[in-house]
Amino acid sequence: MSGAPDSNQTSHAQSTYSTQTALHDVSNTQPQTQTLMQQQQSQHTKNQDQCQNWQKVKNKKRIRNSPENTNVRKRQTSINDYWLNSPVETSNIYERLNNDESTDSGKINDNNTGKTVIKAPPIFIEGVENIIPLKFLLDEIAENQYTIKILRNNQVKIQPLATEKYISIMDALKKKGTQGFTYQSKTDRKFKVVLRNMHPTIDLAELKEEIEAKNHKVISITNILHAGTKKPLPLFFVEMKQKKNNKDIYSINKLLNIIVSFEQAYKKREIPQCTQCQTYGHTKNYCFKGPRCVKCAGKHMTNDCPRREKFAEVKCYKCERNYPASYKGCEVYKQLQQKLYPRLRPKQKMGQTDKSIHQKQQTNITAARQIQPYTSNNTYAQISKKNIESFEQQVCDNNNNVEQPAALTTEQQGTNKIEELILQLISKMDTMLNLLAAMITKMN
Repeated sequence: MSGAPDSNQTSHAQSTYSTQTALHDVSNTQPQTQTLMQQQQSQHTKNQDQCQNWQKVKNKKRIRNSPENTNVRKRQTSINDYWLNSPVETSNIYERLNNDESTDSGKINDNNTGKTVIKAPPIFIEGVENIIPLKFLLDEIAENQYTIKILRNNQVKIQPLATEKYISIMDALKKKGTQGFTYQSKTDRKFKVVLRNMHPTIDLAELKEEIEAKNHKVISITNILHAGTKKPLPLFFVEMKQKKNNKDIYSINKLLNIIVSFEQAYKKREIPQCTQCQTYGHTKNYCFKGPRCVKCAGKHMTNDCPRREKFAEVKCYKCERNYPASYKGCEVYKQLQQKLYPRLRPKQKMGQTDKSIHQKQQTNITAARQIQPYTSNNTYAQISKKNIESFEQQVCDNNNNVEQPAALTTEQQGTNKIEELILQLISKMDTMLNLLAAMITKMN
């Protein structure tokens, strides 16, 4: 028993040996990891030193200018006094040094405040070859309170966003001698209606008081005359001031104990023509363009024309033909009229319509006379069969008695083909009727 080793002692000896070997291995690995970390740190410091010693190399690629910035030599243009003409191009080597961009003012438009702003009429300006001075003027008067739209033929449309800005813009443009036109403001327009079924001898002052008693502001009342006889008609043209309750006048059906009715004024299908510049689309009161004579197309008003008497050398300003600018047969006027107010159907003369109606009436009368009442007791099949037989017999008799011409015309050939087709259809209908009659008899 004393010579054999104990199991507990052997296991204890093995465990102590394993722990000693593990501690020895750890003690050997620690200096290796420290040396690796020191090597990595030294390499990182070397890389940083190299990065700091790098130099920036300038780009050797040639800078190319855009086509807009290239200076192209042009011939000097003629200088004109109109402030919106294109400027004379000059070169300045220090131009790029003065490119200080202007900052926004931060103002809010009236549309964002929630207030109801009445839309101002547009302003059309012509001859705009350079828009920079125009935009500079508009920015001074109405900053962020307008819009610009570029049109054809050097024309520009300015839309002010408020009526106050519209008035200030118009004053500034007229002081500069700008060429253009505009329209009447909606606030200045009159509300126009037609009063019907009122006697022409009525007192106009009394009628005006009666209408104003209905909470309407009347400006003028005019009796309408007949175009041909110039006799007064039971119609009155009423002009009123713009108010919110203008459309309530259509509900009035009695004035001064007389049954009446109000209607909308008839709008003419004609293009307005300016008597100052002789162009279409606007009127003289809202035109600030240069004057043109209606007779000789000169740069003066028609009243100031030196030719007071009639002369044959009349000239139209728009098409330069031998008639005045107010002639309705002008080609420019016809094209605009057809474009804006096209005809719904072609125009017919009274003689042609009466003749066609008379012809239709005569054909209806002859067709009614040929109709005979039905008095036979036979069936439809029997009557159709008799009609076919009589028709075939009549055709045979005509062929035997009348000699056919040597050559038939195209119209005769067409009628013969139609007759043959009709005969075939009648025979087929006869067979169908016979079949239907047989089926009906079997069913009964």
